[in-house]
Amino acid sequence: MIPTFFGITFVVWLVMALAPGRSGEQATGNRDESMSKDPNKAAQENEAQRTFRRQFGLDRPMFWNDWVSLGADEVGEDLRLAFGDIEDVGADNKRKAKERLEDYGLYAVPPLIDLLQRTSGDEQNQVRYWLGRSAVRLVIKRPGKKLTDTEIKQFREWRVENRKFAKWTWKESAPADERAPIVKSWADWFASNKGRWEYDTGEYYKRLFTDTQFGTYWGRLVKGDLGVSVLHKRPVWELIRHRMKYSLSLNLVAFLLIYLFAVPTGVWAAVHNGTTKERVVAVLLFALYSLPNYFVGTLLIKWFATGDPFKWFPQGSFEADDAAQMNTWTHFKDVLWHITLPLMCLTYGGLATLSRFARSGMLDVIRSDYVRTARAKGLREWNVILKHVVRNGILPVVTLLGTSLPVLISGSVAIEYIFEIDGMGKLMLDSITNKDFNVVMGVQLIVGVLTMVGILLSDIAYALLDPRISLQ
Repeated sequence: MIPTFFGITFVVWLVMALAPGRSGEQATGNRDESMSKDPNKAAQENEAQRTFRRQFGLDRPMFWNDWVSLGADEVGEDLRLAFGDIEDVGADNKRKAKERLEDYGLYAVPPLIDLLQRTSGDEQNQVRYWLGRSAVRLVIKRPGKKLTDTEIKQFREWRVENRKFAKWTWKESAPADERAPIVKSWADWFASNKGRWEYDTGEYYKRLFTDTQFGTYWGRLVKGDLGVSVLHKRPVWELIRHRMKYSLSLNLVAFLLIYLFAVPTGVWAAVHNGTTKERVVAVLLFALYSLPNYFVGTLLIKWFATGDPFKWFPQGSFEADDAAQMNTWTHFKDVLWHITLPLMCLTYGGLATLSRFARSGMLDVIRSDYVRTARAKGLREWNVILKHVVRNGILPVVTLLGTSLPVLISGSVAIEYIFEIDGMGKLMLDSITNKDFNVVMGVQLIVGVLTMVGILLSDIAYALLDPRISLQ
C-alpha cells in the first residue's frame, strides 16, 4: 500500500501540474470583470496569486531546480522576450518569459544585479523593475496558524528591507547621473548580503531537489498538510471535512438501499434463471442502467419539484435554511424530504449493476457439486440457497463493497451539482473549474487512500467468507 500511495500522489500531482494554465490561479472567466478595469485591484490580485504560488512552491520548477545556477544571459533573454513587441517575439513567448521572471524570485537577484550595472536606458529600466520584484521577500502567514516570535521578528525585518527597495527607483526618463546612486545602493546591498546566494554543496543539492513543486508538495504531505484552498481561503482538510458529511450521508443511504434490494434481487434472479419473469426483470434493470443519472435527475426536478405537473419535493439543497432551529425528528424528516430525489438517482443504476453481479455469483455456485449434494440430502430449496449458495455466491459483491468505499466519501459530481448539494462532488467540480490546485489534490489523495483501504477490506472479507482462503 505504501508504494501504491506514493504512485497515486505522483500521478495525481503530475496530472494537475500538466493541466493547462498556471496552477493556483483561478480561471479567467470567473474573475470579476471590474477587477481588470481597476489597476489597483488587478495589482492586488496579482500579488495575492504570487504569494499563494510562493507559499506552496507552485512558482518553482517541477522536479529539478536548476535556477540555483541561473545566469545573466538566461535572465537577459527572458527580459528581451518579456518587453519585446508581440509581432517580433510572439505572444506565447512573451507570456512565458514574464511568467518565468515572476517565478524566478530571489534566484534572479544575482544576474539582475549584474545586468543592472551593465545596461542603460530602457533596458536598465526593465532590469530595475524586475530586480525590485525579485528581491522582495514575501511575508506569508498560513491561515489558521499563529506566528511564532521568531517569525514575527523576521517578517518585520523583511518589511523594513522591502520598503527600502521600493525607494530605490527612478523615473523612466531619468538621466544616468540620477540612476548611478541607486545602482550603487543596489550593488552595495547585494555585496553585503551576497552570502544568501552562496550555497555549500549540501545546500546546493538540497535546493536542487527539494525547492521544487514536487519537493514542496511532498514536504507538506508528510506532515499531513493538504494546503489551503485559494478559492475558499480555508485549510483543505477543514473544507473537505465540512463537505464530507453531506456526501457521506447521501451516498451511505443510497449504498444501503442498493445492497438491500440488489442482493435479494440477484438471488431471486439466479433461482429463477431462464424463466420469463427473470428475463422481464433483467430487461427492466438494464433499461434503468442505460439512463444517465443526470438525465433522470433533470426529469425528476421538472416533474416533481417545479410543479410541472407536481411540486412534492424541493428543487435542491440538503436541508432547509432554518434547519438549525428544528428538533432532531423534524430535521431528520426535512433532510429525508430534500434527498429523496437525489437518492432515487443514485440508487437505480447501482441496483441494476449489483443485482447482475449477485446473480452471476449465485449461478456459479448453484451448479456446484456440494449444492447438488445438499439437495440430495433432502434439504429444502431455500435452506440450500441461504446456507450454501448465498455465502459463497456473495463473493463478487464483496469485491464491489470494498471499491465502493471511496464513492461514499467523494460523492457524485453530477447529482450534487444538479440538486445543489454542497458535498464533495460539487466541491471537486468547483475546484477544477477555478483551478483550486490544493483541493483537487487533497480530494484525489483521500479517494486513493480509501480505494486501497476498500481493497484491503475486500481481501479480509474474502478470507472470512471463503474457508479456502486464509489471511496467511
